[in-house]
Amino acid sequence: MLCGNFREAIRHFELGREISLPVESDVRGGRVAGVGFLVNPAAILLLLGHPGEAARMADEGLRRARESNHMFSLNYALVISAQLCRLGREPDAARKWSEQAIALSEEYGFPWWLQFGRRVHGWALTELGQVETGMAELASAIGASELHGFENQQTERAQLAYCYARISRTGEALSLLDDVLAQIERTGEKMHQAEILRLKGEVLLMHDTKSAAESEACFRAALDVARTQEAKWWELRTSVSLARLLAKNDRRDEARAMLAEIYSWFTEGFDTADLKDAKALLDELGN
Repeated sequence: MLCGNFREAIRHFELGREISLPVESDVRGGRVAGVGFLVNPAAILLLLGHPGEAARMADEGLRRARESNHMFSLNYALVISAQLCRLGREPDAARKWSEQAIALSEEYGFPWWLQFGRRVHGWALTELGQVETGMAELASAIGASELHGFENQQTERAQLAYCYARISRTGEALSLLDDVLAQIERTGEKMHQAEILRLKGEVLLMHDTKSAAESEACFRAALDVARTQEAKWWELRTSVSLARLLAKNDRRDEARAMLAEIYSWFTEGFDTADLKDAKALLDELGN
């Protein structure tokens, strides 16, 4: 999963789930067996382009965790549900789940899940207009997570970089994104590589409107990664970014054809933010 081999990851999660079903009442590795095999694949299914199926699987995992009355498992399911909402650009829902995870972590003393919840909560606040407050929480949670040994926080650090760019600290944003991309090359942890390349392309445009060629190169690199991983979600989001750039440079036909191809692949999730953005842009390019 973390390496970006999503199809293979799904296969292994399915095998794990089959093994865990007969022993769901037992505790394995600090959590009720079975919950992890539901909530983790939900994120992969979203990235593979199946948001409806992902939401149903996450809901099932959360339901089982609640029924188990095993607080560590419930906390686990809550933070992954919050992460799923972050991947799907649902800040209200992400805030709701992360606040529940934070409260449970504080009550039962789960420092790992506490910082995970705070990282998602900080992102949600930035998306809901509380940029400075959200940035402070996100940065604090990243630092605290590192103290607990969780160093490879590419997604969170990239999101923090994007927040820097939103408040005109684009130089710092680009430096941080370059550090994150270098870390990906060192570790091989490529689950979010396409999205981070896309964010760099967006930040380059915010830094200098004359950086169109460099931004386009980032977007096309992101598309290459997404297509290699079969990550339709990252491909869709990057296609929207690239199509906007192409349209601004009088390449509307190219933009429309590229975006229409990936948009037509989807059969569900048309109420999600990313597919709504794609549809709105397609309509605009068609006029």
